[in-house]
Amino acid sequence: MPSDAIQKILIESRRVIKPGGLSIHSANCGDHYACFDKSITAINYLTYTGAQWRFWDNDLLYHNRLLPSDFVDMARRAGLDVPLMFHKARPELLSTLSDLKIAPEFQHYPPEQLCATSVDFVGRKPAAGEK
Repeated sequence: MPSDAIQKILIESRRVIKPGGLSIHSANCGDHYACFDKSITAINYLTYTGAQWRFWDNDLLYHNRLLPSDFVDMARRAGLDVPLMFHKARPELLSTLSDLKIAPEFQHYPPEQLCATSVDFVGRKPAAGEK
């Protein structure tokens, strides 16, 4: 799902839930190609620049390449508090991360973000009177 569509969903979540209400979100952050190509890892997509990835990205197997913190940042930009977030770096990916040449646009992320292939979080609409 494109990031602008995700942002719209989060904004709509904030609009429809009552003040103090919660929305629960779960997202897959792994490389979809790794599901059927066992020669690559779930973070293989991090090795491609945006220009290179456009070759692989398509309408049938679209991948937004968002990491856990990106989803949470989007929720906060939509006006939601995030009282609970869970993501866990996969140990087998952490152990092979140094073998990968991470594309420049992902190099600012910490290893724990790069090696997490899912995120679950709760968005909370601030109660009346809260910012």
